[in-house]
Amino acid sequence: MSRGGWRYGAGRPGWRPKLEQCLRLDIRQFKRTSRLVPGTCGNWSWTNSYTGEQIGSAGYRVESDQIILSYCPDGTHVAFPVRLTSSSCNYGGSRRWFCCPLCFRRCAVLAFGRSTWACRICLDLAYSSEAESRIDRLWRAQARLEARLEEDGERPKGMHWRTYGHLCNGLDLIEGLKDGLLVQRLLARL
Repeated sequence: MSRGGWRYGAGRPGWRPKLEQCLRLDIRQFKRTSRLVPGTCGNWSWTNSYTGEQIGSAGYRVESDQIILSYCPDGTHVAFPVRLTSSSCNYGGSRRWFCCPLCFRRCAVLAFGRSTWACRICLDLAYSSEAESRIDRLWRAQARLEARLEEDGERPKGMHWRTYGHLCNGLDLIEGLKDGLLVQRLLARL
């Protein structure tokens, strides 16, 4: 599925806006910080991870079956209700979900786009990893395997030797694939 142009070899179109670039509300963060209790009010703010400056904020009020978001996108105050739903877990208890205001689908993350809050499917958002080239995906896979090892690549205490061998074999395979892609790109430029 190769395409020409400046993204030659990526194999995946990158024209869709990315979820990671939007303001997001994650119900799991609300749950972790005990903000899903009915009657809870507060502010939620987003910051730029590079500069640390605030890029957006919204007030919220939790009711038994909804969260009401309060924000001012264009200087006008908007109170936006988001329904909450729950599902039962296999071993007891329940899990809370946002209900997408556009498609009424259960979702854990709502994004702000096209001047409304909705799920990523309604807003046609992609994940950043969907637009990565093959070499980028290999780099990410290598980082994931290396994170399981010690700083110097040694076996962590308590890890089975067999598991360590599988990790080392995976790293060798990834290195070989990256070298092969590098050779392909160099030969394509000749």
